[in-house]
Amino acid sequence: MIDFLENKSLLLDTNVLAYMSQESYFKSMTVFLNRLESLQVNLTINAYIKAEFLRGANSQNSKKVKEELLNGLTNLTQLPPERQNLIDEACHLSSVYYSKCKNHSGKISLVDSVIWAEAKHYRDSGLYIASCDMNDFPTILFDCKELVLLEQEKTGEQIVIGIYQFSEEKFLLLEKDYLKS
Repeated sequence: MIDFLENKSLLLDTNVLAYMSQESYFKSMTVFLNRLESLQVNLTINAYIKAEFLRGANSQNSKKVKEELLNGLTNLTQLPPERQNLIDEACHLSSVYYSKCKNHSGKISLVDSVIWAEAKHYRDSGLYIASCDMNDFPTILFDCKELVLLEQEKTGEQIVIGIYQFSEEKFLLLEKDYLKS
């Protein structure tokens, strides 16, 4: 299933953290996380994802629960502090994407643009992205490597976590057209 992630890094999108924090997904998320741990997958987030996740807390207790979740992920690391040109890279990637997909203008959030830049920068180090929102990682820039189906314990409701990797080849083709415009 996700064996290709063995000894790689997997950046968790905010929506994956949000599902982890829901009691109804505890069992299926635990199975998923245990599988990642058995493959020695290094789970990562960046400061933007952490801030986006924690800002959703509507009480002191809610914030504490979210912080405990992050602290409880023993194989979770934070990417190095912001690189000087991270925002410039995020803006460039967004511009290249929007030049090809003009009707999507304004739909990619700043956090997702930063994730794109991180995915591009750390691609050769084996960084993958886990997200429940397939629209945030368009196949015009990303390769979808795997879809993982998780089921809510009580209702049977299902979520899909996509495992994505930035495609340098796809980006270079888009960038070539962008630079001509």
